[in-house]
Amino acid sequence: MVDRTDSLIKEIWRLLMKVGDLIKFGTGYTGLVVEYDEFLDSYSVFIHGEVEWSSKQNPTYLSGGLLRKSAEVLSESR
Repeated sequence: MVDRTDSLIKEIWRLLMKVGDLIKFGTGYTGLVVEYDEFLDSYSVFIHGEVEWSSKQNPTYLSGGLLRKSAEVLSESR
């Protein structure tokens, strides 16, 4: 039962954040989802503006869990 529930939750969240979505983080940054890796449940996100973390990597890569906890969809892709 737990595996099926986890699978359904993952599928629902995957559907909520799609490639092309404009998202906003709790820190105020906005970003554009540019890639989703279903196998790893990870996203590539291009952050708008100057990034202030050590790697300065843009686009940056986030696990699906981290992205779902730290960002919300502002505008869905069509």
